[in-house]
Amino acid sequence: MGRLLAAAALTLLLPALAHAKAWNGVTPNETKKADVVAKFGEPSKTVKQGDKEVLAYIGKKAISGTSQAQFTMTAAGVVESITVFPSAKLETAEVEETYGKTCDSAKPVEPCYAKKLTDEFKTVFIYKRLGLMVFFADDKKTVQSFQFTAAK
Repeated sequence: MGRLLAAAALTLLLPALAHAKAWNGVTPNETKKADVVAKFGEPSKTVKQGDKEVLAYIGKKAISGTSQAQFTMTAAGVVESITVFPSAKLETAEVEETYGKTCDSAKPVEPCYAKKLTDEFKTVFIYKRLGLMVFFADDKKTVQSFQFTAAK
């Protein structure tokens, strides 16, 4: 039951499976800041990072299925990346069922991921063709966040 509930939450959280680089109707390198604000309202917080701007939706303004969502905008006001912190507990199995298994198998099926470690020794699945990175918590099996960028 718990696995089924988590899989359902993942499906709701990540609605654009055919074009996984998009999330909730927002596509990196295409969607403009005004469109993000029109869709989700004014962000809880806006933070400048050099010539970029991050729109954060947290707390009462958190987007359904998330504890937080961040949209990094280019200087031109276009979404560069989307970082989503899911509110449901999601694990490796749900990610693999939704997006694909490791590319390390003898016959990888696309899409597939490469498993890497960050500089902080966090596990990350990189779905290069989807423009998706899945970061895991210290337990190496629970999803901490998803990051959507333009597919490569």
